[in-house]
Amino acid sequence: MLGLIWMVYVCNGLAFSSLATVVDPIRDDLGISYGRMGLVLGFWQLVTIFTFYPLGRVMDRFPTRRLVAVAAVIMALSLLLRGLSVDFYTLLFAMGLFAFGGPLISVGAPKVVADWFSGAERNFATGAYISGPIVGIVIGLSLATNVIVPLTGSWRGVQFTYGIAALVAGVIWYVLARDPARPQVAAGTVPEPVRRDEEGSVLLALLRVGNVRLVLILAIASFLLQHGLVNWAPTLLDEAGMTSNRASLWAAIGVAAGAIGVLTVPSFARLGRRRIILAVMLAWAALGTAGLALTDGGGLIASLLVANVASTPIFPILTLILIDTEGVGLKRIGAAVGLAFAASEIGGFAGPFMLGVVRDVTGSLDTGVLALATITAMLILVTPFIRERRPDGPI
Repeated sequence: MLGLIWMVYVCNGLAFSSLATVVDPIRDDLGISYGRMGLVLGFWQLVTIFTFYPLGRVMDRFPTRRLVAVAAVIMALSLLLRGLSVDFYTLLFAMGLFAFGGPLISVGAPKVVADWFSGAERNFATGAYISGPIVGIVIGLSLATNVIVPLTGSWRGVQFTYGIAALVAGVIWYVLARDPARPQVAAGTVPEPVRRDEEGSVLLALLRVGNVRLVLILAIASFLLQHGLVNWAPTLLDEAGMTSNRASLWAAIGVAAGAIGVLTVPSFARLGRRRIILAVMLAWAALGTAGLALTDGGGLIASLLVANVASTPIFPILTLILIDTEGVGLKRIGAAVGLAFAASEIGGFAGPFMLGVVRDVTGSLDTGVLALATITAMLILVTPFIRERRPDGPI
């Protein structure tokens, strides 16, 4: 199950990165400004602010196997429609469609981990599944301009190729995946129905939990940084003097380095250590991001690697905090993670959009990158307020 959800999540990374390395060809073909391109890159994140929580509630109610399969089909359709876009608005629509498939995968993955793993295994499984989109982004950035565009002759070929991959992954998932066995109901008893007023109070109940509110703040900052850098890193490196192919390759290497962080750091993020680890990761992420604007040559490459390694484990650790927070637990994990993703996508939209606007106004991405570093550093002040408790009481 972990391997299957990882495979689907890889395709999510392909969809996420499909436009990043072909920004200039798309702008030239469709006549789109940097500001509008920033809106395109962040548009699906904007839409998911409104879709993540409802889709998280859906994931709590219906079989994960079917919903992830549906999500893969929607993801594939979004990619195929990107390849068929004829102007800014059709491309924007295709990106917006992804907001109805991507969230189901993002919420379905921690649901699979919560259903099939427990204890220390859950920490490892969380790091493992989160590596899926990272691998997808690495593949997406590496192959787009270096392999697929030369073979197909157009940026559209990238979208078609990744769309077919997503569709195949969805079919494999649906054929091989299984839902966990439901607990047996004792003979002669009737399951207590879920009352409508209880259903309607889930959101308010979650928002009353202090940890949930803090996680939402940190999730926004996490995606503000990650989505901003992933979408604009090739352009940033290109402005620093690299060729387009070399910039794409180093952007992919940077994301690949992030896999080191996401595969190792969550394994050490046990109860009692998480807020300290979060503070350390935020500090290193801020330093690495600032270095992208303040250094060049080897310093620029080192900063790219540090920023990626430090920023990628942040959201997985936030997910672990939610699972082990009193008032959330397994019963509401879909809703809680959906809510966290909805908040995070405020940053997911704002990061790419802000950098695009700053690039139009100033002619450089440096000012926007320094702003991302400053915001990330300020969020270190939030971490001491996180309470680390088991669902049934204190540590």
